[in-house]
Amino acid sequence: MYEISFFAIIRLGIGHHAEKLPNTINWAAIRDLATKQGLAAIVIDGIEVLKECQRPSKDFLLVWIGEVLQNYENRFPLYCCAIEDLARFYNTHGFKMMVIKGLACGLNWPSPKHRPYGDIDIWLFGNQAAADEIINKEKGIKVDTSHHHHTTFEWEGFLIENHYDFINTKDLKSSRSIESIFKELGIDDHYSIYVNGEKVYVPSPDLHALFLIRHMALHFASVSINLRQLIDWGFFAEKHTGDINWGWLCDTLGKYHMIDFF
Repeated sequence: MYEISFFAIIRLGIGHHAEKLPNTINWAAIRDLATKQGLAAIVIDGIEVLKECQRPSKDFLLVWIGEVLQNYENRFPLYCCAIEDLARFYNTHGFKMMVIKGLACGLNWPSPKHRPYGDIDIWLFGNQAAADEIINKEKGIKVDTSHHHHTTFEWEGFLIENHYDFINTKDLKSSRSIESIFKELGIDDHYSIYVNGEKVYVPSPDLHALFLIRHMALHFASVSINLRQLIDWGFFAEKHTGDINWGWLCDTLGKYHMIDFF
């Protein structure tokens, strides 16, 4: 089954050992699955570990590498520039900008540019409404307020999701309760990075841990989760094991009936 080869190549791509691959591999199926799971670049990393005789044909591989360059490696600096410029705008106006998901996860990957990036999710420490007003007034940017836990607008070719809640609190009573924990953890501004020289905040390890698990659990219950989300968690936990309050996290997950999922 090609799924066995897929998982083996993923393990190679993230620097782990993998069992021997079969002699025949359905590379078209592997490429489709890698694209669906958001792991095309990781699979290419895994293929680079293989012997020449185990790899797909040169023509097939060159087309695939071209897709990865366009959708991952070439997109990543544009993504970072958009974050840099938006953070500069907010910093100039006295707003602190935290990135959640996206780059906050990608920083834990061995090669951040090999994680897929879509929208840019941000948290402005409770100042979403005021910041939206200023960006509309000074930049003439139309802000869409029709969503359930964030507003949206376009910035340098990327959709920005400006969160006033970390998760949707409209449907589940438990979500309204856990949101208060996110908000309490979300005031912590001790964690930051510099993106192209501009200061950007990132979630504290406890906030990030709880948020990633809750986000995955909601996806799992309502739609699905993909392997990229699991790898996000794996790289995060590997890098921040010593920073997370595991006792508190497990107690909180138990309180909200997520410990079995975890």
